[in-house]
Amino acid sequence: MKVYETAEDGYNLHAMYKKCSDFLDSEGDDHGDLKGYHYNIILVKTKTNAVFGSFVTAFPAYNAKTRFLGTHESFVFYVDNETVQVFTTEEEENNYYMSCDYKNLSIGSGGDGPAIIINDELHKGFTNSCETFGSPILVKDGKKH
Repeated sequence: MKVYETAEDGYNLHAMYKKCSDFLDSEGDDHGDLKGYHYNIILVKTKTNAVFGSFVTAFPAYNAKTRFLGTHESFVFYVDNETVQVFTTEEEENNYYMSCDYKNLSIGSGGDGPAIIINDELHKGFTNSCETFGSPILVKDGKKH
């Protein structure tokens, strides 16, 4: 089920958190059509048509109580032509899977920084080599975007 798409819902991280939080109750449990599922896929397509993203075992919703969300089942990936390269984490390697604050959404931490970080306007972001997933920069040309 698609929950948020910038082409339809706009370029606003706060609006994305709000829409995602509509699927969670006050205890952080999901309900409705997504009952029993705590997973999300984030896809990014750059201006140069590079495609990368993440699978995280938590919904992206601002949570002041918990700095990082998700479990070791989370991963990041990039698409190169018709090949998908996946980078996973070892169980308990570090637990920096997804952080949701009002300035950024970030996936992973350590090494050179988050594997993916997207700003509050959902139109600028970067990818770094990341310790959480043992991943390189997630774009073919090796540059941060």
